[in-house]
Amino acid sequence: MIPIINRLSEKYGFNREINDERIKREKLLLPATDQGEIDFARMAAFMKDVERDILDATLKVFKERINDEKFAMKE
Repeated sequence: MIPIINRLSEKYGFNREINDERIKREKLLLPATDQGEIDFARMAAFMKDVERDILDATLKVFKERINDEKFAMKE
């Protein structure tokens, strides 16, 4: 939800400041179940996928660095 809330700062600038009334009118769209409840399981699964993507990218970089260092040691 933090990224959604942070986007509000893009919407409001110096001439259009954010205040309590404007915040009350904002709507945060979240995934919902068929019963209309917030779908926390879906959000958790989504974040797990995001975390996995970040971890995979990070591990790829570290593996490349290790391989580069091993190659440099052989020379």
